[in-house]
Amino acid sequence: MTQSVVSRSVNISLYPALALGKDRELVCAWYEYSSPDMPARSDVWCSLSKSGVNWTEPVNVSGEDSYNNGPSILSYRKDYYLLAWHSWRKPRKAPFTPDGDICNIFIAQSTDYRSWSEPTMVLQRMSNTEYPRLVLGPDGLLRLFFLHRDSKKLYISKIKDGVQSGEPEELAGLTSEVRYPDVAVGPDKTLYLAFVMEQEKESLWLTASEDWTTWSPPQPISPSDNVRLTKPKISVDEKGKVWVACHSDAWGSYTVRYRLRLSTPRLELEVSSNKTPGNSCWTLNAVEVVYKRTGAVKLFTFGPDMFSFASPVVKVTEQHCLYTPEKMYGFDRPVHSMLREIGNNITRTLFYGEEPTKFLIDLAEGEYEIKITYCSWIASTPGTLFHLNGDILYVEQPHVTPDSVFISCLDKGKCIFTKRVNPDIDFDNNRPSKIVHADNNKKHVAWSRYGPKSIDIVLRSFHGL
Repeated sequence: MTQSVVSRSVNISLYPALALGKDRELVCAWYEYSSPDMPARSDVWCSLSKSGVNWTEPVNVSGEDSYNNGPSILSYRKDYYLLAWHSWRKPRKAPFTPDGDICNIFIAQSTDYRSWSEPTMVLQRMSNTEYPRLVLGPDGLLRLFFLHRDSKKLYISKIKDGVQSGEPEELAGLTSEVRYPDVAVGPDKTLYLAFVMEQEKESLWLTASEDWTTWSPPQPISPSDNVRLTKPKISVDEKGKVWVACHSDAWGSYTVRYRLRLSTPRLELEVSSNKTPGNSCWTLNAVEVVYKRTGAVKLFTFGPDMFSFASPVVKVTEQHCLYTPEKMYGFDRPVHSMLREIGNNITRTLFYGEEPTKFLIDLAEGEYEIKITYCSWIASTPGTLFHLNGDILYVEQPHVTPDSVFISCLDKGKCIFTKRVNPDIDFDNNRPSKIVHADNNKKHVAWSRYGPKSIDIVLRSFHGL
């Protein structure tokens, strides 16, 4: 295998989409933050390469002050290309805030992959949509597959001149738990759909439709070494073999547990970041303190006050987070808060910061059990470090494994193999593109590579696995 870096910027680059251009050149699109370490404004970029090694200067396709994500690219005709993505652009509010938690799908068009039209919001009468996937139907009409974030249901809409033609239709017969769908058309015009069902034991599933209306019963795509896989990207080669690129699902929340003896009247919990790529900030979702002598419990949650709880908790918000003797808890410096898309009422809301910060709680001297809930920042591998005053009697750390990229190949519905393809195991590798099938059985796949100094889009080319 050979590998090259596609993105040129020092900023965070994620989620590549890969396709072949009209002259058999490789075309790669991705989204990129305007920061090397923070989730700030993000734009969709596009670059070309004839060899897969040297890439043209990237072009900004999205071009608006927003948060753009999840690109999908399609060669429609020999000289007509479409690029779709979802964006928190309307109602023009910033992402990750309680009043900006809405997204819509946009499409831009090009005849050369270098100059692009003004993006158009595709679905005029349906909002909160994400993960657009474009395919060309056997009738010559474009179709857009997408998810509705509220219902978690998969829809399809016909596209004409870059906007929807008719009302979107829900895909009947599929579970409402569909996540991260991707579609591909085989040489016999069979339509294949890969997706995630998070509530099932097997995470990746595949279904097919010969008439583009009725679907075969979903079948699981075999996992590798009991690793839970996610975000599938599907393609079909000239022999009808189905190829699925995906990555291990390590991104999420974690807990660390301590038993300690406190000999001062105050607990000092210091949080900091290890500053690896994707971990410039520490994160903190909740702290639970149990006084062993009486069993008394204090539960602190951090972030926007958005959710109700079954039991009493102390909700610490950004506006009232500093320590005061009257409250008997708080931080020693101002912090930032965020509302995330995934998680529950504890893990969706969090505090974060770049500098080491202490959370202070006035407590009686004695023995305590402390449970800290925190989550991944940008990298799947969390980079938050904790230090507590007092005598540590016991600590239970979570097991963390970096994300890896996998490829599965299926022939006649049977999984032939599932293999890890990224060479690095000390850093995260995730969000792969479709596998592009070029001439002479050469294949290409791109993904996001973390570390040791930056988060880049890389491309690997191979003839066999």
